[in-house]
Formats: sequence, C-alpha cells, structure tokens
Amino acid sequence: MSELFSHFRGKSNIGYLKIKKNDLILSAQNLHLGNANVNLRFQHGIISPAYKVYSLVDVNPEFMQTWVKREETKSLFLKATTEGASQCRKNIDWDRLYKQSVLFPGFSEQSQIGSFFSQLDNLITLHQRKLFIIAYIK
Repeated sequence: MSELFSHFRGKSNIGYLKIKKNDLILSAQNLHLGNANVNLRFQHGIISPAYKVYSLVDVNPEFMQTWVKREETKSLFLKATTEGASQCRKNIDWDRLYKQSVLFPGFSEQSQIGSFFSQLDNLITLHQRKLFIIAYIK
C-alpha cells in the first residue's frame, strides 16, 4: 500500500465511485451535520461507495456548494434521516429525501450568489493565512 494525503490506498479501486469536477457529493451518514460538498477543485477522482454522487444540471456549482452548507439545508436533510448504528449517528433515507421540494433562484442569480460566497471564502482564507504567519513569526 502507498500513502496519499495521509490516507492509505489499496492496489484496487474496484467498487469506488468516479467523480468529476462540479459533482455534488452527499454522505449517507450524518448528512444533516453538513457531510456534503461539491467537488470544485479536482478534474477527476474516486471516493468510497458510501457516498452518493450527482452531476449538476442547470445549477451553478458554487451556489450549490453554499446551499448544501446552509443550516436550512441541514434541516432539510435531517427530515430525511433515520437512526443509524447509534443515537448520535443518523443515516439518510434517500426515498424520503427525494420526495422533498426545493426551490432555487434562476441560474444567473445562482451564479452571482455563488461567486459572492466563493470570493468571501477566498478572502477569509487569505486573512486566516496572514494571522497564521503573524502568529508563527512571533
């Protein structure tokens, strides 16, 4: 086995799911805690079959990344959960989730919202790095 990003990878990728840039990735466990993302960084990759992967159609990826992290979205996910292996672990009931309705703004507005929050995230990251460097120098 070889080490990659501090995780071990085996000699086979059988059973893993292929992902591509801008795919929506949802976890079957603890989705209501924010275990969801949009792959905004990598052109291709693989992930565990414990996840669900969706290609976004007519949805701005940056908007979707912001949307899946909202508290209201986590509540929507919570409404579609069942108790898992323990009381603190919840599993998503996909059929129940798929029956819920969600309204999104038009694509143009999604693009503006997504761009705004992406720039804000980048600005926050930049300031956090500056603080880290200042703390390191002291």
